[in-house]
Amino acid sequence: RISQRGEEVGELRKVIDNAELYSRRQNIEIHCMVQQPNEDIMSVINRVATKLDLAPVSPNDIEAARRLKAKEGRITPILVRFTDRRTRDLWVRKRTTLRNENSYINENLTRALKSLLWFTKARAKEKGYMYTWMKTGKVFVRQKEGATVLQIESERDLIKTR
Repeated sequence: RISQRGEEVGELRKVIDNAELYSRRQNIEIHCMVQQPNEDIMSVINRVATKLDLAPVSPNDIEAARRLKAKEGRITPILVRFTDRRTRDLWVRKRTTLRNENSYINENLTRALKSLLWFTKARAKEKGYMYTWMKTGKVFVRQKEGATVLQIESERDLIKTR
C-alpha cells in the first residue's frame, strides 16, 4: 500500500513537471551577458539577436523579459518569454552560432529537468557516453557518433544502461 502511494506521488510529480515545462515552452535563458547599470533589456536581447544573425525583436515579439536571480558573484541570466513558440524555436536552433562567444542560450527548464540533466551528464561520463543533450524538454545520451540515441526520463533509466 505504501509503495502504491509512492508510485502515485511519483506520477503526480511527473504530471506537475510536464505542466510546468509546457508553461515554459516559449521561454529561453540567455547566460553570461554582463549586467550594465540602467540597462535596457530589449537592447541586450537585440545584441544577442545580431550575434545569432536574426532580425531585431520588437516589444510585440516578447511577452516578458527580465533578469533572474543568480548565486552571489555570478552573472544573472536573462529570461525571455516570446509571444510565439516559432520565434523561440528559431533562437534555440541558432544558438550554436554563439559557440565562440562568452554567452550562450538554454531552454528554460524546470528544477526537476535541470537536476536530471546534471545527473545524466555526470553518470553518462562515468559510463563512457560521449554525448548528453536536451531537446524540447527531453534528455538524450549517445555513446558515440552513429550509436543509438537513448532518451532518459528518470535517473533509473540511466542506472539501467550499460
